[in-house]
Amino acid sequence: MKILLTLPRMDSGGVETHIDYLARGFLKEGLQVVLVCKEGRKVKDLKKAGVIFRALDVASQSILTLPHRIKKMEKIIEEEKVDLVHAHSRVPAWIGYYAARRKGVPFITTAHGQYSLHLGSKVMALGTRVIAVSDTVAGYLQKGWNIPGEKFQIIPEGIDPAQFILPSAEGEKVRQELGIGKDDMVIGTVGRMTSVKGHRYLIEAFSLLEEDCKLLLVGDGRKRAELGKLAIKLDIRDRVIFAGDREDVPRFLGAMDIYVQSSLAEGLGLAALEAMAAGLPVILTRCGGLADQVRAEQEALLVPPGESCAMAKAIKNLIMNEELRRKLSSGGRELVRARFSPEVMINETIKVYREVLQGKGGI
Repeated sequence: MKILLTLPRMDSGGVETHIDYLARGFLKEGLQVVLVCKEGRKVKDLKKAGVIFRALDVASQSILTLPHRIKKMEKIIEEEKVDLVHAHSRVPAWIGYYAARRKGVPFITTAHGQYSLHLGSKVMALGTRVIAVSDTVAGYLQKGWNIPGEKFQIIPEGIDPAQFILPSAEGEKVRQELGIGKDDMVIGTVGRMTSVKGHRYLIEAFSLLEEDCKLLLVGDGRKRAELGKLAIKLDIRDRVIFAGDREDVPRFLGAMDIYVQSSLAEGLGLAALEAMAAGLPVILTRCGGLADQVRAEQEALLVPPGESCAMAKAIKNLIMNEELRRKLSSGGRELVRARFSPEVMINETIKVYREVLQGKGGI
């Protein structure tokens, strides 16, 4: 079986991590993998692992160049003798959908979030099957686009906890690199700096804390400059560390004491899962599939999205309560082990492929 996976770029982020796990897992199970995207720093390692990489700009939203890119995707499908196209983002999905349709191969999608219900997003519901990373995403899409229930398959994202359990010395090295004291309390988060990730509310919450601590923001994006100005405005810029986009996220998690997911909307919440795997006590906004699955004050603290005061109160609660931090650390790790296995994710996805190819294939 030869699978074509497509997304905009293969850099950092939840979708990219998901693809990385799938591609490597498929190879171990004997599948062939063709990755189509506009480069990205993770491409090199995936090629070494055995993934076939075909560069194509599936990130640009230009309608004028869309027909040309669809033809290029058709050529890749034909040359590589692809059995099935699996898209993980909207623009690549439109290109993959039309190319697969013209070449007569099945097309499926994975919905990683609650996309705006406009025409540009409808492609995520056009696959022979629609994989959703959580019940929350599935319910939203099913209602919004009136998708028949039989088209859905809910497959939560999986992660390997072993990748996030590092010697404490690694976290200490990161602290030294960033100028953070060994005994400083560090509040942190990892994610693209876009409006939906809610960084502004985390920065506002941090400004309300009286405790002496640091805020570590790992990631980059179009809101980076705006967030820097906000930190200056709130007179906390000297305590906020913008670490930028990083490949070695586990090391940076090791430098944190408390993790906060401040999102306004999430599909599942992969970055927060990684923080749990690393043993961090986690605060989640009540949005997305992960927030629906945790037990409050057992595996995470839950706060309303977009409410800085509530977030500040939860952070202070963890700063002051070491026992609660230990409890959430243990509970979060166990949750990851029990419910978010990468092996289950990979095997369930392959099962969908086989079902589609054996009886429900074609568009």
